[in-house]
Formats: sequence, structure tokens, C-alpha cells
Amino acid sequence: MAKFIVLDGGDGSGTTTQQGLLNNHLNSKGLIVYSTRNPSRGKYGRQLRRYLSNHVLKENDGIAYQRAMFGLFLADRRDMQNREIKYYLAKDIEVTCDRWSYSTMVYQSLESSISFEEILRAHEQDEILIPDLSLIFVGDPEILIKRALNRNRGFDTFETLEFQRMVDKGYRGLGDRLKDHNIIYINAESPIEEVALQVKTEVDRFYSQ
Repeated sequence: MAKFIVLDGGDGSGTTTQQGLLNNHLNSKGLIVYSTRNPSRGKYGRQLRRYLSNHVLKENDGIAYQRAMFGLFLADRRDMQNREIKYYLAKDIEVTCDRWSYSTMVYQSLESSISFEEILRAHEQDEILIPDLSLIFVGDPEILIKRALNRNRGFDTFETLEFQRMVDKGYRGLGDRLKDHNIIYINAESPIEEVALQVKTEVDRFYSQ
């Protein structure tokens, strides 16, 4: 039976790079892989990316904006799992996803008035898929944020670092808060090749069970 594997983590944690390397590793084992990301390339995902990149609606960054974004993330995940994820899993094709519900649980519970408990409850009510394996990438925020800053010089270094410390704490707490999720933590501070080896080791262990 094919598996749904998610890679998630804070800014600069390297999930996109590691997803590509994981896909190659799974292919080398003779598995067919469908690779996707959240926000998706679908209609809700495109709208989310436009909002996030252009800061649409953020001039009044209040409850209405927060609720609108939360609703779009949920709609995008419902669309993804019905249009992509379940479709490929049913064809016995492995699915890897760069970010999933964990990003919303961490970031929106920090940035908005929407609590972690409400976010979790909404995902449960909408029957958002729980991954078979969730690889959560964590590391020293000061190291990881330098990677993100290299991609986007517009960030305020101090404010971003302080926020990412809270993000790191949020991701590290998921294992205790989500007992029914198969969460494995990956040390994202290491060079790409060493992180990839951690991922391969955990994934191979998972498939051998």
C-alpha cells in the first residue's frame, strides 16, 4: 500500500530540497512517487500564494484576514487530498508533500487569534488526512534563518529571528500534542547530504516495519 509522507518545518529548514532528494531515493528503491506541495498548484493554492507573496488584504491585518487565510488553507488541503493525494495513493503511487497541516498549526496559532486547538479541531472536522509519516525539520533558528534571509533580504533580522524561535518551539511541541501522528524529527542544521542521510534512514526504517 502506498504511503503519504510529509516534510514540514520552519523557514530555512530545507524541506523543498530534501523532498527532491527523498523522491530520488524512493525512485531508486523501485517506487513511483508523486510530488506535491502545500499551498498547492490548484485554484485555492494559487490564491493563497498570491495573497502571501503580494500581501493582499494585509493592510487590515485583523480577524477577517486571519479567518480568510485559514479558510483558504483548509479549502486547499481538502482540494489537494481529493484531487491529488487520494487519487495517486489509490493507484499505489507514493505521495510526498512539502508542508501540510503542521505549518498552519504552528504559524497561524502564533500569528493570529486562532488557537492551536481550533486549528486542530477544524482539520479533524474536515477529515484532513493524517500523513503516514511526518518528517519535521528543526534546528537552531539562528542558523536556519540565515538560509531564509539569503533568499529574502527584505526580512527584519531581529524580528524574524525572535519569531522563528517561537516557530521552532511550536514545531518541537507537535510530537507531544499530536500523539496519533507518526512524527519523526530531523536535525536540519547539518549540511544537505547529512540531512538527506537522516531522512533516508528514517524512511527506510518506516518502510521496513
